[in-house]
Amino acid sequence: MKKTLTLLAIAVTLMTVSCSNDDSPANLTKEVTGTYSGYTSASCAYFSGSMSADQKVVISEGSSANKVNVSYESTTWGTVSISDATVGESAQGYILSGSGKWSMGHNGNTSDYDCTFTGVIKSGESQFTFSSPSVMGGLKVEFTEGEIPADLVIPGSYKGWTDATCAYFQGMTAENQIVTISVKDDKYSLAYTSDTWGEFSADDLKVTYSDGVFTLSGDGICKMGMNGNVSEYPCSVSGSVDVEKSSPAFVITVPGVMGGLKITFTNGDKPSESTNE
Repeated sequence: MKKTLTLLAIAVTLMTVSCSNDDSPANLTKEVTGTYSGYTSASCAYFSGSMSADQKVVISEGSSANKVNVSYESTTWGTVSISDATVGESAQGYILSGSGKWSMGHNGNTSDYDCTFTGVIKSGESQFTFSSPSVMGGLKVEFTEGEIPADLVIPGSYKGWTDATCAYFQGMTAENQIVTISVKDDKYSLAYTSDTWGEFSADDLKVTYSDGVFTLSGDGICKMGMNGNVSEYPCSVSGSVDVEKSSPAFVITVPGVMGGLKITFTNGDKPSESTNE
């Protein structure tokens, strides 16, 4: 009987040790390593919502279990290096956090700044945030996995100048012009009012994306006339908006007016004549 009790005690001890080993934390490193492709939105004390497409974040194995190295390189925001960020797991996905260095500058002068990193990795929905309080009053770059949505980039009011041409003249320009792009129920619309040419509108524009540029195209209506006599003419619209919104442009064509009226909108100020010389 005593021998049986002794064997039973040994068995219980072995089972306890086995269960204890099963409860040890799993190494999650291999679950999160890889290259993540997506887009970023940057903000600081001086601006917000500065978008960049075709961004990549690389996560590699760290020095021990549940530790990873994180790197992010941007032509705009410099290079972020995070060593041995911690990896955990929750109902939201794999949770990462750590700190490291952010190298950035201009004109060849680069400085290193302390930064923090947080992230949530979930299949197809991963998000990372890089923050540095010492840069531009607090710089934060938020990375989202996947292709950048059009509704984060395209809508807005664009201020610039226009150049109008037709069968009877060319090079008639106007400054301080505004083209507005709006979206509702995933349908994009353009609106433009000119003191000279009337009102232009186009609904349900087709939108495509390639290499950091959204392209818009579609048909609309032009309302123009003189002395209160306004007529409607079919028009076509085309345009492009880059993710950084550095050089958006639009073209409106009205075939039935003056042998074919074409209005080209360019974002920004009209170049001076001395600049063109």
